[in-house]
Amino acid sequence: MTENYNKEKKCADSEADAVIEEEGIESSKSGSVNMRKVPIVSSLRRYREKQLKQYNIMVEYKNLKEHAPSGVYLLPSFTDLRTMYGVIFVRLGMYSKGLFKFRITLPKEYPMDGKYPQFYFFSKVYHPLVDPQTFELDLGSKFPEWKAGRDQLAKILVFMKRIFYAKEKDFLSTMNMDMVPNKEALYLYKHDKKAFMKKVSACVEESLERRYVNEKNSTIIFTEPKPAHDKIRNSILSHQR
Repeated sequence: MTENYNKEKKCADSEADAVIEEEGIESSKSGSVNMRKVPIVSSLRRYREKQLKQYNIMVEYKNLKEHAPSGVYLLPSFTDLRTMYGVIFVRLGMYSKGLFKFRITLPKEYPMDGKYPQFYFFSKVYHPLVDPQTFELDLGSKFPEWKAGRDQLAKILVFMKRIFYAKEKDFLSTMNMDMVPNKEALYLYKHDKKAFMKKVSACVEESLERRYVNEKNSTIIFTEPKPAHDKIRNSILSHQR
């Protein structure tokens, strides 16, 4: 992915230089530029950088088809490529049967080193790495230093799925209280698993109760089943026999 990014950046640089030449930007052998044309150069380069970032996001999203974990779905917003809506269906483990919707927001500088995406769940997720007030997933615990090209959307989704399938000897067991946003959850996880599981079950139940509550502008929409849906399902199943 890093190699592709560098190739596209080089290509974009060449295209921008060609446009600059067509616009009649004057430069001498010493490298001096006609100052009357500088605003054009600056504008073109900003446009090039913006388009390259947009292209990189589209490439990352396209790669999700092959690299996204099973049970996880992600769709971009209808109006903003940097806002994506998703859902995870948890099949096994402590959060089994949970249906958790979420939103990923990419900063305008993305992809750049240190420019973290923001990841928010739409319902409470009782987990040490999820803020109990904002429902934000702490990406810093997995990605201490966000590196463009190396760290991507697919890795975020893999990490997000992993938190729902925690095992006894997983990464949570090695964490300290000052490392997590939900200190109570970590304490119970280590010292009172029964109380922890009670709160986990409550958040799973809440996720199911809210499955038909759709966030404004979300591209992940759930609707209550209707008789027409049964007819379509039966028709599909009959053709598979």
